[in-house]
Amino acid sequence: MGTVRFQSDFDGNVGHKKRYSSISRLTKGTQSDEIVYNATGTDPLKAPERGTQTDKEYLLWNRSAANSLRISSNLVNLLLNELDNISAELPLLKVYERFVWGNDFEREQKRKISLQLLRETELPKTEGFSSTCQPFVVRCGLGSRVAVLFAEPEHDSHCSEHVGHLLLNLRRKQNNWIQLPACPSDAIFGRHGEILIVGLYNGEFLLLSALEGNVGKVLWNGGGPTAGLHSRAITQFHWLDEHKGMLISVGLDGKS
Repeated sequence: MGTVRFQSDFDGNVGHKKRYSSISRLTKGTQSDEIVYNATGTDPLKAPERGTQTDKEYLLWNRSAANSLRISSNLVNLLLNELDNISAELPLLKVYERFVWGNDFEREQKRKISLQLLRETELPKTEGFSSTCQPFVVRCGLGSRVAVLFAEPEHDSHCSEHVGHLLLNLRRKQNNWIQLPACPSDAIFGRHGEILIVGLYNGEFLLLSALEGNVGKVLWNGGGPTAGLHSRAITQFHWLDEHKGMLISVGLDGKS
């Protein structure tokens, strides 16, 4: 800061003396700390590289392991047996498809069967036969065997309240009444007509003898929901192969 002096120019005779006055001179300025510069930098990026490396010893070992891999003869035989089973089952499945989907329906319509009444036979009465029980299925087998199934026209799909009946006729002479634990839904004779397989509305099977002197004897019974088979009425039987005893059954539960 400086000083500026001013001198009065009054020169009268009054006796005044010259005076000097001074004012402070303002100065302007700035002050800052010392600036420190820091320089930073990075190295240039390297170009990406690609490469593979294989150990020669490992490569040789891998090739030798692949060449030494062998399939056992047991596995080969197992695969061949499965292929043979598939080839054997394929025609059976085709028969089943025709049986279920009715691909031969048009051809079956062209066949005509003429029936002629030979004679009438009066059926003997049986105990426990309901007045509402009606015949609804007739099945024929070799040896002049005829099976007539009697069931109630209305009941639930499990048939837990009714008793069914079966009339088995041998050689047009002998009539045999067989009482069943439930209403029958379908039946089919065996290859030679000596056995009769009966399906019931509760999903069970009955294997009955159709031999003279042993007619109606239960050879086997079972099936049903407890055996993992049908839980409802068996609606139809069909032999896939009578020689091998392969039988297909279709039920209301959708199982076969």
